[in-house]
Amino acid sequence: MILRRLNGFKSDLWAAAEYYAQFDVKLGMKFTLNAQEVVSLIKFYPEGRPVIFTSGDVAIRSARINGFPYAVYFAYSKKEDVVYLYGIMHSRRDPKTVRRVMKGREP
Repeated sequence: MILRRLNGFKSDLWAAAEYYAQFDVKLGMKFTLNAQEVVSLIKFYPEGRPVIFTSGDVAIRSARINGFPYAVYFAYSKKEDVVYLYGIMHSRRDPKTVRRVMKGREP
């Protein structure tokens, strides 16, 4: 299985990690590690998370990051055996905003 990080994924990760690092460097590192753990789980169980919305024929799923109010948004192409990592956003964001941002990052 291949993981493809779409434009914006890394900047989402670093922005959130930097936010937490302002309060405590270890907290920023913990956020990054927890996000990486979620990505690893997604790689092994890409269909194990719920579909939160569809964009055309693409089903966008989300996976919560343990200990933080953030989620990783991704899509899985069974045909290509590829997981597309769309982004990381705060779980309290307006769902319309999440859809708009993730649709703008489609491969």
